[in-house]
Amino acid sequence: MLLRNNDQSSGLCNGTRLKVRKLRNHVIECEVLTGNNVGHIALIPRMNMIVLGQTSFYTWPTICGTFKS
Repeated sequence: MLLRNNDQSSGLCNGTRLKVRKLRNHVIECEVLTGNNVGHIALIPRMNMIVLGQTSFYTWPTICGTFKS
């Protein structure tokens, strides 16, 4: 299940159910299971979380894409 809005125009919103097809070094390849884009392939970048000192700072890549299979 997707936990953040990655690409609302492609249907990758909070709560979208995905099936992981491949785990790659920099991207997770998923198949969309719910919504209007059922069957599409979504490429979601792996997110690096970096904690600096007492305050938490996170880096969130924003590039993702969906492809019709």
